[in-house]
Amino acid sequence: MQTPGGVLTSSGRARAAGGFLPSHRWRYRWARESAAVLRGRRAAGGGACVLGDIRRDIDDVLAGSPDSPLLVVNLEHGPPFADERPGPLELPRRGRPIMLTASTLSAMIDKVAGRPAGASLLLTNLRRADLRALGPRLGSEPRLLGFRREIGFWLLLGAAATAVPPQWRSPKARPTGMRKFAEQPTVV
Repeated sequence: MQTPGGVLTSSGRARAAGGFLPSHRWRYRWARESAAVLRGRRAAGGGACVLGDIRRDIDDVLAGSPDSPLLVVNLEHGPPFADERPGPLELPRRGRPIMLTASTLSAMIDKVAGRPAGASLLLTNLRRADLRALGPRLGSEPRLLGFRREIGFWLLLGAAATAVPPQWRSPKARPTGMRKFAEQPTVV
């Protein structure tokens, strides 16, 4: 029986899928996601792009960005999340405060426009139409648009957008037609 992890034989042992094709399956995902993130980039009005899952890479982003807090705003597309809290939920992560909140698109636009210059902001659960609405309000500050099919678009703004984890420098994370991120000097 063919499974995502290989071929399951009658003895119950998995046999690795071999041949030429399995080693290149990532290229199909890369091409499909490259097309999606480039359309999203156009909708947002430009900026750097990466193919990555921010849920897995957020610790590396935090490690490479200044010691400012990170505000994570998840866009609600359905009924609002019932929350009695007047402000964002604050959680410590690796010694840094991370504030989590959910909002509508109009409230998200207000948060982008009303935050201090350079403050780190992560916008999640975005669609291309949301990027079109946000684009004119982003200005010229650092931004990084990311995409992974399973979670959709996400957008880093401010100081955190300049932190580039090593895995985002690989060919698998660089959309077609995008330049490589500049190498950051190593601290000795």
